[in-house]
Amino acid sequence: MDQSLEVSGRTVEEAIESGLRQLGISRDAADVVVLSRGRSGILGIGSEQARVRIGAREVPVVEPDDAAHAR
Repeated sequence: MDQSLEVSGRTVEEAIESGLRQLGISRDAADVVVLSRGRSGILGIGSEQARVRIGAREVPVVEPDDAAHAR
């Protein structure tokens, strides 16, 4: 991941959606690593937010000669 960021949210999905919006990419173009699933705690005491690291998936560059050899 060249460009990645760490994002927190109440849930893993909320953190992922926030990161996707910040990077301006879709879910299928992203690599996501869940750092912490978070926890709700009791009456909010001891709660912890979910954290993820998200980045744009690297797209391999194919040269025209490589494509001809692949056939």
